[in-house]
Amino acid sequence: MKDYFELECAIEQWAEDKGILAKATPINQAMKTQEELTELCNAILNDDKEEIKDAIGDIMVTLIIQAKMQGMTIEECLNAAYDVISNRTGQMINGQFVKDNCGVVITRESWEKADKISQDGFVYVKYADLSIL
Repeated sequence: MKDYFELECAIEQWAEDKGILAKATPINQAMKTQEELTELCNAILNDDKEEIKDAIGDIMVTLIIQAKMQGMTIEECLNAAYDVISNRTGQMINGQFVKDNCGVVITRESWEKADKISQDGFVYVKYADLSIL
Protein backbone atom coordinates (compact mmCIF):
# COMPACT_ATOMS: atom_id res chain seq x y z
CA MET A 1 0.00 0.00 0.00
CA LYS A 2 1.35 3.43 -1.02
CA ASP A 3 1.37 6.40 1.35
CA TYR A 4 -0.55 9.54 0.40
CA PHE A 5 2.41 11.39 -1.16
CA GLU A 6 3.30 8.36 -3.31
CA LEU A 7 -0.31 8.11 -4.46
CA GLU A 8 -0.49 11.80 -5.34
CA CYS A 9 2.69 11.52 -7.40
CA ALA A 10 1.44 8.33 -9.09
CA ILE A 11 -1.87 9.99 -9.98
CA GLU A 12 -0.11 13.03 -11.44
CA GLN A 13 2.11 10.73 -13.50
CA TRP A 14 -0.91 8.72 -14.64
CA ALA A 15 -2.64 11.95 -15.74
CA GLU A 16 0.50 12.96 -17.63
CA ASP A 17 0.81 9.53 -19.29
CA LYS A 18 -2.86 9.55 -20.35
CA GLY A 19 -2.58 13.04 -21.87
CA ILE A 20 -5.06 14.52 -19.41
CA LEU A 21 -2.72 17.30 -18.28
CA ALA A 22 -1.86 18.21 -21.87
CA LYS A 23 -5.32 18.00 -23.45
CA ALA A 24 -8.04 18.39 -20.81
CA THR A 25 -9.38 21.75 -19.71
CA PRO A 26 -9.90 22.84 -16.10
CA ILE A 27 -13.67 23.23 -16.62
CA ASN A 28 -13.94 19.73 -18.11
CA GLN A 29 -11.93 18.39 -15.19
CA ALA A 30 -14.30 20.17 -12.79
CA MET A 31 -17.22 18.57 -14.60
CA LYS A 32 -15.53 15.18 -14.12
CA THR A 33 -15.37 15.94 -10.40
CA GLN A 34 -19.08 16.78 -10.46
CA GLU A 35 -19.81 13.47 -12.21
CA GLU A 36 -17.91 11.62 -9.48
CA LEU A 37 -19.79 13.59 -6.79
CA THR A 38 -23.06 12.41 -8.32
CA GLU A 39 -21.79 8.83 -8.12
CA LEU A 40 -20.95 9.40 -4.44
CA CYS A 41 -24.45 10.71 -3.73
CA ASN A 42 -25.99 7.67 -5.43
CA ALA A 43 -23.72 5.32 -3.47
CA ILE A 44 -24.69 7.04 -0.20
CA LEU A 45 -28.38 6.80 -1.05
CA ASN A 46 -27.89 3.07 -1.75
CA ASP A 47 -25.71 2.60 1.36
CA ASP A 48 -23.12 0.88 -0.86
CA LYS A 49 -19.86 1.09 1.09
CA GLU A 50 -17.66 -0.20 -1.74
CA GLU A 51 -19.12 2.32 -4.19
CA ILE A 52 -18.75 5.08 -1.58
CA LYS A 53 -15.06 4.21 -1.21
CA ASP A 54 -14.60 4.11 -4.99
CA ALA A 55 -16.39 7.43 -5.50
CA ILE A 56 -14.38 9.21 -2.78
CA GLY A 57 -11.19 7.90 -4.36
CA ASP A 58 -12.31 9.01 -7.83
CA ILE A 59 -13.16 12.47 -6.48
CA MET A 60 -9.70 12.74 -4.95
CA VAL A 61 -8.13 11.72 -8.27
CA THR A 62 -10.05 14.44 -10.12
CA LEU A 63 -9.09 17.05 -7.50
CA ILE A 64 -5.42 16.10 -7.57
CA ILE A 65 -5.45 16.50 -11.36
CA GLN A 66 -7.32 19.81 -11.12
CA ALA A 67 -4.79 21.14 -8.62
CA LYS A 68 -1.94 20.07 -10.91
CA MET A 69 -3.64 21.82 -13.86
CA GLN A 70 -3.80 24.97 -11.75
CA GLY A 71 -0.12 24.74 -10.75
CA MET A 72 -1.00 23.81 -7.17
CA THR A 73 -0.95 20.78 -4.92
CA ILE A 74 -3.79 19.32 -2.89
CA GLU A 75 -1.74 20.04 0.23
CA GLU A 76 -1.63 23.76 -0.65
CA CYS A 77 -5.37 23.75 -1.33
CA LEU A 78 -6.17 21.97 1.93
CA ASN A 79 -3.97 24.36 3.91
CA ALA A 80 -5.64 27.36 2.27
CA ALA A 81 -9.10 25.93 2.99
CA TYR A 82 -8.22 25.12 6.60
CA ASP A 83 -6.87 28.64 7.12
CA VAL A 84 -10.30 29.93 6.09
CA ILE A 85 -12.51 27.44 7.95
CA SER A 86 -10.52 27.17 11.17
CA ASN A 87 -12.15 30.29 12.62
CA ARG A 88 -15.45 30.07 10.77
CA THR A 89 -18.66 30.28 12.75
CA GLY A 90 -22.02 28.89 11.78
CA GLN A 91 -24.64 26.40 12.72
CA MET A 92 -26.02 23.02 11.77
CA ILE A 93 -29.18 23.31 9.69
CA ASN A 94 -30.92 20.16 8.42
CA GLY A 95 -27.77 18.08 8.89
CA GLN A 96 -25.44 20.53 7.14
CA PHE A 97 -23.05 23.15 8.54
CA VAL A 98 -24.06 26.59 7.26
CA LYS A 99 -21.54 29.37 7.81
CA ASP A 100 -22.73 32.62 9.34
CA ASN A 101 -23.46 35.65 7.15
CA CYS A 102 -23.06 33.90 3.87
CA GLY A 103 -25.91 33.19 1.57
CA VAL A 104 -26.46 33.75 -2.10
CA VAL A 105 -29.65 35.34 -3.31
CA ILE A 106 -30.22 34.52 -6.93
CA THR A 107 -32.65 37.14 -8.14
CA ARG A 108 -33.86 37.26 -11.72
CA GLU A 109 -31.86 40.46 -12.16
CA SER A 110 -28.60 39.01 -10.78
CA TRP A 111 -29.10 35.80 -12.81
CA GLU A 112 -29.68 37.74 -16.03
CA LYS A 113 -26.65 39.98 -15.45
CA ALA A 114 -24.33 37.15 -14.34
CA ASP A 115 -21.55 35.93 -16.60
CA LYS A 116 -22.55 32.34 -17.40
CA ILE A 117 -20.80 29.46 -19.12
CA SER A 118 -22.96 26.64 -20.45
CA GLN A 119 -21.25 23.38 -21.25
CA ASP A 120 -22.50 19.81 -21.60
CA GLY A 121 -25.84 20.54 -19.95
CA PHE A 122 -24.39 22.45 -16.97
CA VAL A 123 -24.57 26.19 -16.37
CA TYR A 124 -21.74 27.75 -14.39
CA VAL A 125 -22.06 31.23 -12.93
CA LYS A 126 -19.37 33.46 -11.52
CA TYR A 127 -20.10 33.59 -7.79
CA ALA A 128 -19.08 37.27 -7.68
CA ASP A 129 -21.87 38.10 -10.15
CA LEU A 130 -24.63 36.98 -7.75
CA SER A 131 -26.16 39.07 -4.99
CA ILE A 132 -24.89 38.22 -1.49
CA LEU A 133 -27.03 38.38 1.65
